[in-house]
Amino acid sequence: MSERKTLLLLGHYGVPNWGDEAILAGILSAIDTRHWRMVVATNNPKFTKQNHGIKGVYPPPFGIRSFFKDWFEFFKELKSAHLVAFGGGGLFQDSPPKAFLLWKWYFSICRFFNKKVILLGNSFEPFKKSKNQAKMEKILQEVPFCSVRDEASSRMFPKNIQSKISISTDSAYFLPFVPQKGRKTEILLSFREGELTPAQEKGILKLLQEAFSDEWKAGKVTVLAMQSNQCEDEAFAKRHGLPIFIPQNLLEVQERIAKAKYVCTTRLHAGILASIVETPFTAIATRQKISQFFGEKFSTVPQKFLSASGKKKFLQQIQNISAYKKEILAFVEAQKEKLKHFFPEFLRG
Repeated sequence: MSERKTLLLLGHYGVPNWGDEAILAGILSAIDTRHWRMVVATNNPKFTKQNHGIKGVYPPPFGIRSFFKDWFEFFKELKSAHLVAFGGGGLFQDSPPKAFLLWKWYFSICRFFNKKVILLGNSFEPFKKSKNQAKMEKILQEVPFCSVRDEASSRMFPKNIQSKISISTDSAYFLPFVPQKGRKTEILLSFREGELTPAQEKGILKLLQEAFSDEWKAGKVTVLAMQSNQCEDEAFAKRHGLPIFIPQNLLEVQERIAKAKYVCTTRLHAGILASIVETPFTAIATRQKISQFFGEKFSTVPQKFLSASGKKKFLQQIQNISAYKKEILAFVEAQKEKLKHFFPEFLRG
């Protein structure tokens, strides 16, 4: 067997944000490790090794705080890498302001070392700054391959760039189905802190309580923290006196969602993971990437969800939950078909 080539993955890994960990796990599960040695730039190499079984290196910071410890190992792996991949999802964005600057800086470092760079399963929202739009177009002109996880991300760019983009889906759909035995009774909530107004929070809880009164009375309502140490997902639970579940690994996230009767969330990957295990869900689109990905059938903006027509539609959906689950299954099958376009030909297992 010929010597394995090194693939260095860059992304928002090791925080941990369980959505990004699902992205990473999906990518790793789909690449043939007989031919590729995987290394991940991560905020926590020990965590990445424990959870994914592969080597992690700290990405370089802007300052020199940990130059000798972090930079040396990163550049050692970068110089030996045959390929560098930015592993999705919404990395290149201008909110928060430092996000685009950071990922553009990493891209420039890779190009300085003449590394072949590809983008996998990325997504883009309309840039507020025209200079960031122009810089992103330049990046896409330089890379030999870019896959996006929704068609709207491709339409943001001129036709000559669109023709280079492969429309796929989120890499989490590479993950296996996690079946759970027993009757599903838990209502699972997962909200990114600060994205809903107090009135919207109360309105959503009231509507869910009306739809799932038995579960509410039995205390079968739990808040799932998809990211606790930066976004403070547990703050919602504290405000409303609900129990909080803080996972220790991705499998715990998958199992808890698989056991749930229903999931309501403003987090993209709580909805994605729910769809994979065929758990009915409502994705509240507080960010455009959620509506881009799920469309009107599986997502709704808060104002529409809490309108008279939105409430009626939701309650009818709950009453006919078996039909809704069939729609979810069809959606997942379509996503798995799109996975064929996630990798360039030479990376497909």
